[in-house]
Parts: sequence; C-alpha cells; structure tokens
Amino acid sequence: MQLPHTEVRKCLNPSCALMFAFPQLDDLALGAAYQKFYYPAPDTGIAAYHNTPEQILQQTFDKAEAELGPLAGKRLLDFGCGVGRLCRVASDYGIRAVGIEPDANAREHAGKSSGLRAYANLRDLRAAHPYSKFDIVTMWDFGNLGRNLRICCRRYGREVG
Repeated sequence: MQLPHTEVRKCLNPSCALMFAFPQLDDLALGAAYQKFYYPAPDTGIAAYHNTPEQILQQTFDKAEAELGPLAGKRLLDFGCGVGRLCRVASDYGIRAVGIEPDANAREHAGKSSGLRAYANLRDLRAAHPYSKFDIVTMWDFGNLGRNLRICCRRYGREVG
C-alpha cells in the first residue's frame, strides 16, 4: 500500500498480519513526535493522544486466555510499552511482563505507576537479561520499532521482512 509520505509493508511470514510503514522516522524525529503528542514532560503540558484504554486490553487478554488457555506464568515482552498500561493489565492475568520503551518520560512513568521494568532498547534488555525467553511478544500502539522487531523476531524464532 502506498501512502503520500511512506509505503506500508506487510510481514513476509504468511501467518503474520503485521503491517508497518517504510521508511520509518529516525530515532530523533520519532522521539520528538512521542514527546509532543504522547509523553510530554510533566511540567510541559498534557498529552494530545492517549494509549489504548485498559478495558480494551482486558478484552484482548480475555480472548487470548479463552483461545490459548491460562496465561498465568507466561513471560511477555511489550515493544513500545509506553507508560506500561498493557504490562499492568497483563500482570492481572499472572503474566510476568517486561517492556521496551525509547521515551524516557514514558519509562519513568511506567516504573513509578506500576513498578514495570522498562528498557530503552533491545540492547539494554539483552545486557540486563541475556538469556531471557518470552512466550508472548506484543506491540500495541507502536510507532517506529520495526528495526528492533526484526532483531527480536529473528532471535525468538520468526523473521519479519
């Protein structure tokens, strides 16, 4: 699919429905957009956009549990965890969650509000937990994490192209 400013690509794995923009914003441009629209510093204003409501996330985990069985004890990696809302809801289901979030304001909020351990990038996660394995990898409301996704999927068994 072609958009005026970018192209939308689909994962090459036939069982995956992931679609992503290419080319993507660079880290600096993406960081500025997230700080402006989602995660402004506490003293600079109110976010223009908000992450998915907890009720929607709960419905998603309810459906996953109904289809896949108990989720308790599973390990989840949330790419682009933001302020940690998905990880907080996951913990209600007994899931042990870890997040990756490039935005420092969002990581700080996630740690303070829910105790979530969020890393700035995949490299930091690997340094802290080099042998971690995850049962579930999520990307909900993510923006420019495609290059990290490719690394993660390669490492955990599914290549994205």
